Amino acid sequence: FDNRGLGRAMTRALLDRGHRRIAFMHRPADLLHNSVHERARGWRDALEAAGREIPDAYLSWPVDAVPFD
Repeated sequence: FDNRGLGRAMTRALLDRGHRRIAFMHRPADLLHNSVHERARGWRDALEAAGREIPDAYLSWPVDAVPFD
């Protein structure tokens, strides 16, 4: 299955429908599910091909929960 192509196609479809802020829920690099990393690469490919900048905040989202004191 082409997960990178899927990430690219999903992002392209959102861009084609007028969406301008498209985030991807990143997971830790040590996550064993390679499909998530491949889809994230497709998301990045589509945004770069469309000339869209990816805000730094999108690359670190979601953030780890901070425990209450």
